Amino acid sequence: MGRGGRRKHRTAAARPNVKGELMAQEQEKKVVPRVAVIMDWPYQNVPGIYMMSLLQAIHNEEEVFIVQSKGPHSDLCFNASVKYALEQGATEILSVSCDQAVPLDILERSRAHGVDIVGALYATRQPGHDWIIYQRSMDGEFVKDTPRKPLQRVAATGAGCFWARADVFRKIQPPWFWTETDPTGCQVMVSNDFYFFHKCAAAGIQVHTDIGMVSGHQFEIELNAQSLQRSLPPRLEVTEIKKLRKEREDGARMES
Repeated sequence: MGRGGRRKHRTAAARPNVKGELMAQEQEKKVVPRVAVIMDWPYQNVPGIYMMSLLQAIHNEEEVFIVQSKGPHSDLCFNASVKYALEQGATEILSVSCDQAVPLDILERSRAHGVDIVGALYATRQPGHDWIIYQRSMDGEFVKDTPRKPLQRVAATGAGCFWARADVFRKIQPPWFWTETDPTGCQVMVSNDFYFFHKCAAAGIQVHTDIGMVSGHQFEIELNAQSLQRSLPPRLEVTEIKKLRKEREDGARMES
């Protein structure tokens, strides 16, 4: 006791928050994605520049492998490639056609959005070169849409260039890709990419297109890409994408 019978209080040294520090360290640990690139069998006379765009897009990845299946039935090959990728422990799947100019920042941008599936924006090979971006009509049909938002929720995009978390494929029963034809087998009723995105919708998996990731088939790029891009909304940088994602997640937490 001090003078006058008063008890002296000593200020105890602040104890280190060991538990909090360990939790912070765990969060800081880098989770290394294992990327499987699902690529169709190369067409003839495709310039090497298209393969180079893919190699540049993945060259900084620590764990990445390319899967190609060759056979007379493209759907069977596509499904076999996905099955192999999952068996090899892929955490992300990048689907590309060999004649696609792959956006160099497709992996960084897709991850930054924090969603399950992100498609690049590209147009059809056929004359007219419409953007491959679709919504659902009231009767459930896929109908063409136009690029309106930097990250646009869609019903379907093209399988020629899209990124997905591998768990998407684990949630859906195979076959993931299948082409449905009329009884004669001559007319395509549902393409294999629309088939996949229909199964995504049935499983409650959302699909998005990043309007800032412009890809394209070989001939579409050479003929029309520059004129098409003039009509697009402004392209967001990755820092802006992350900021919007944080705002979206903060808003969702407040609502819950």
